[in-house]
Amino acid sequence: GQKLATVSEPSAQRGFGADVLSRIQAADAGNLELLHEQITGQIRHMLAQMQEKTKRKENIERLAIVGNTVMSHLAAGISPSLIGVTPFMPKEFFGREFSGKEIGIPECDKVYIAPAVAGFLGGDITADLIAVMHGNEKKKTLLLDVGTNGEMAVGSGNHYMCCATAVGSAFEGAQMTMGMPAAPGAVSHVWLDKRRLRLEVIEDIEARGICGSGLIDSLAVMLEMGILDDTGLLKKPGEVSVAFRRYLGEYRGQPCMWLVPGKICMTQEDIRGLQLAKAAFAAGLHILLRESKTEYKEIDRVILAGGFGSYLNKESAAKIGLIPKELLPVTESVGNAAGEGAVSAAISCEAREKLGIMKESMQYIELSSHPD
Repeated sequence: GQKLATVSEPSAQRGFGADVLSRIQAADAGNLELLHEQITGQIRHMLAQMQEKTKRKENIERLAIVGNTVMSHLAAGISPSLIGVTPFMPKEFFGREFSGKEIGIPECDKVYIAPAVAGFLGGDITADLIAVMHGNEKKKTLLLDVGTNGEMAVGSGNHYMCCATAVGSAFEGAQMTMGMPAAPGAVSHVWLDKRRLRLEVIEDIEARGICGSGLIDSLAVMLEMGILDDTGLLKKPGEVSVAFRRYLGEYRGQPCMWLVPGKICMTQEDIRGLQLAKAAFAAGLHILLRESKTEYKEIDRVILAGGFGSYLNKESAAKIGLIPKELLPVTESVGNAAGEGAVSAAISCEAREKLGIMKESMQYIELSSHPD
């Protein structure tokens, strides 16, 4: 289970859109084979990089893939079109092995794809859960994966209720004026220090943009500064404290708050996009807890996972209403729990069996048809 190397890259499929619905539409428009080749080609390229890093050239016995249900379909070359229409039923739930040649990754003898629960709740969540529940089976846990699909689950032992919210890609930096992934040069944290804005930039280089955690921090800081009204509208400079007026300005005709004067900002449109994403996520969480008859005081742990889970400031998440402030004392960020689940699936038959059991223990709530 020791990690010898890691490699990461932006998705080769991003040209077809940042969210899964865009990629379903692209597959329906005749691009399924191309999308499949893009992802398998990228995996092959990254495996070659791994082998270069580790100086090991032998064939790979087993590759484990965890991801949302649409991406798992595209990786396997299976059309995800049924996931795009009601009742959002996938063609394949996975949780099994393919041969590497069959899937288009001949460097691997076997390719295991983690089991999905529903069209918008994939193997990344089952992998998250086997990682975070190991040794904590009796603890009532609320798992929150704050990615594009905003997946969440609550439960313990052998029963979990789960749902997925249409958060979109705002929290991952997409469709934001200066948004970017959590990569070198991204503003990852923002805070107030004696009425001055302070920034943390990944790898401590010149800021190039803002990643999801930086966007959430920025929104929380705006509330703290009093430069937003209660609807999320940026106030006029004359309506805010003199100390904070210098951070307000305009970018391409839109009101904005400058993080780096003249270079990095968040616009009014960005704030609206984040409000929509936050509202979708918070509504899903509210319904999940109510449907599962779970009160805040019953929850032993809240786990923040996902693409930027390791960067996300839980206090900022509570300030903007993404998570309930009552749960802050039991909330922790774990980062890429799905990756840990994938490691287990790659090397352990028992872990692969556990993933199948986990999938069967999950009761899915379809929010799109929910009366609330």
